[in-house]
Formats: sequence, C-alpha cells, structure tokens
Amino acid sequence: MTDDYEKIISADKDDDYDSVSTGLPNLNRAIGSVRGFPVGRVTLLTGRYSTGKTSLALFALAQAQKKGMDCLWVDTEMAFDKQHAQMCGVDTSKLKLMRQTRDAEKVFD
Repeated sequence: MTDDYEKIISADKDDDYDSVSTGLPNLNRAIGSVRGFPVGRVTLLTGRYSTGKTSLALFALAQAQKKGMDCLWVDTEMAFDKQHAQMCGVDTSKLKLMRQTRDAEKVFD
C-alpha cells in the first residue's frame, strides 16, 4: 500500500498539464486516474447540500495554481467566499473571478 501511495505522490508532482490533482491521492484513484481531474474537459461535481463540493473544487484549483496554471472561478450564485478559498490553499490574488448571475449553461455560451 505504501508503494502505491508513493507512486501517486510522485505522479502528482509531474509538470504536465494533462491533469490536476484533487489533493487527495485516494480520491484521484477513485476518479480513475492517479493524477486527478483531466484538464480540458468538464468535470461535474454533484451531491447534496454541504457535502464538500466547493471545498473539493477549491482544493483542485489550488493544485492547478501550484502547477502554474491560470485559473478562473465562475460564480453563478454570488457566493464566492475568499476566506474559504484561502483556507483551501487558493492564492486569491492570482485567481480570476467571474460573477455571473445568469444560468451556468449561458456562461459557457
């Protein structure tokens, strides 16, 4: 088990932009990749209220920033919490924040 964990950690340190770690090696594996979320694809986080979806997204965003990636947070609910983002490791001074009150689908149009 320890050997698997070390392989995951070393994979997370790759400089490739093909994936972004969730910050949680076991969750990366559950997603189906030792590296996390695929870059260039839409990833839907769904679940009941207050189950950690936003925190998970912020942890992944922080991992992307550590790789030097530019990040955009689209806030369709006007609920972005700067302090929560910072607690999850996000550098909010480098984060592009777009507040959009329209439907999320229209944001992508």
